[in-house]
Amino acid sequence: MPIQLENKFLIFKEDFKKDTGFEFNKENMALYIQYANFRANQTSAQVLGGLTHELLNKLNFLPGEISLKMAEMMKEHSTLKDLVLELKRRP
Repeated sequence: MPIQLENKFLIFKEDFKKDTGFEFNKENMALYIQYANFRANQTSAQVLGGLTHELLNKLNFLPGEISLKMAEMMKEHSTLKDLVLELKRRP
């Protein structure tokens, strides 16, 4: 099933009123645009978080060689090495 992007700009009108107490009108359009952007970003973050969670869970089921190579790559990454050293130093 292909991903379908829908224009939901006007769908948030009722939520905008409930969440902010402001009416959807010309005077509040700048605020509504910020609200619509927030809602879109919130949805994107939730989808990205869900996909990341799924991907990380799938790593355990990859064939052994690929899994080992990915684990080695993560183990050798300088940022992760620094993080491990920092965590070891903490009491």
